[in-house]
Amino acid sequence: MTSIRNILIAYDGSGSADAAIDDLKKAGLDESGVTAVVISIAEVWLPPEPMAPEDLPTSRSRFHLEANMELFERVKEANAKAADRIRSAFPAWKVESCTTSGSPAWEILLKASEIKADLIIVGAQGISAIDKILIGSVSGKVVNEAECSVRVARGKIDVDNGGARILVAFDGSEGSRATIDAVQARNWPADTEVRVVIASDSTRPFSYLNIEVEDIEDTAASIVESFKRSGIKADKIVIEGSPKNVIVEEARNWAADCIFVGAAGYSPRIIRMLLGTISSAVVTRAHCSVEVVRPKTS
Repeated sequence: MTSIRNILIAYDGSGSADAAIDDLKKAGLDESGVTAVVISIAEVWLPPEPMAPEDLPTSRSRFHLEANMELFERVKEANAKAADRIRSAFPAWKVESCTTSGSPAWEILLKASEIKADLIIVGAQGISAIDKILIGSVSGKVVNEAECSVRVARGKIDVDNGGARILVAFDGSEGSRATIDAVQARNWPADTEVRVVIASDSTRPFSYLNIEVEDIEDTAASIVESFKRSGIKADKIVIEGSPKNVIVEEARNWAADCIFVGAAGYSPRIIRMLLGTISSAVVTRAHCSVEVVRPKTS
């Protein structure tokens, strides 16, 4: 797993989007060598250039186009301010602005592919009924269809500059091992804490992975030791229950800043289905930021 070099940050001007920018301070990202593209999408129709309002046939269509163009300019202005905030927080980063129109999820995925993003960052309001719909329509689509890792940020404005509390879901699968690699590749401050969580679910035994729970615990113990050798406080914990519930509840009880969990996309097919279900449930239910790890396909 290589370090993060290309980041796409989705910004919509909301409070959660601003919090997502501050959440970058807790993401273990390098202080230099990073290119961040801030993308904002106006959900309006704009004609291809160089068409102008006066080229349209009716006064009604001209009125709507002018309104759409005004909204686009407001979105563009907000995008520029967000980019300035990121430059202030990470002065050695190369920060670029991108404002476009269309479907937010589609435009985010398209831009991520274009810039070969290592990480996409999207904001999330919380876990209310309305927020779950929003997560399903935009963040959920990005999480499920992106070709790279996605961080659904539930940060807070003006976060402190200390270490982060990172909870890593681990079940011995290829996806969870890639998740450990992703966390270990980050540039964490010395006071960061990592907790490796194993959910021992009697209704979904680890036999589907052809791995015994004792072997998973042994592997987790060696992972914890590797974190400690790098100067990071770490431990592991085994909790009985469904991963969908255990991961979220432990993150809340431990006051985690972020949950790292593997994405769908690993073979065999049954594992892809189970991992996808777990990661989607964690993204929806968590109180904190969630990073769904997916190594880039190219």
